Amino acid sequence: MRFSTTPPVPRSFSDGSQIVLQGEGQWREAAALRKFRYSCNLDPSSSEAVGVVIRQVDPPLAAQAESKPIKDPDLSHLSPSACESSAAAALQRRWPRVSQITFDTQTRSLTQQSALRAELHGQGRARLAPESPALVHFGFDCTFDPRDGRVIGMSLSN
Repeated sequence: MRFSTTPPVPRSFSDGSQIVLQGEGQWREAAALRKFRYSCNLDPSSSEAVGVVIRQVDPPLAAQAESKPIKDPDLSHLSPSACESSAAAALQRRWPRVSQITFDTQTRSLTQQSALRAELHGQGRARLAPESPALVHFGFDCTFDPRDGRVIGMSLSN
């Protein structure tokens, strides 16, 4: 696995909210290089990672021929990864042993009622503990400030 570059550290927000680092990388699979994007939430008070989302940019080799490319909505300054990182952190607070968190990009929907507020809704799956046999389905809703893309609210439902 190789990371493209060190991500720039964004400015700190005055409200002490988590810092989100984003970047890209690649790994070798069979005879091809595979690309990914990541988003990592950092707690500025402890400098520890509290949530990481890694998203494969292109589908697995076996699925490339049969799947159509997934189109993300035009979010300009908004990042679905920042929302999903916040959702992963909320899941870890709710279920400390949660694992195998995945997000379904096909369920994303974006609404923007004003210039100061945008909402991203989606769904995902997670295993509540490593030994749990079943996956739990959940929904997530993020509220963004579209001016800087900062996640200002997060809620989960299951």
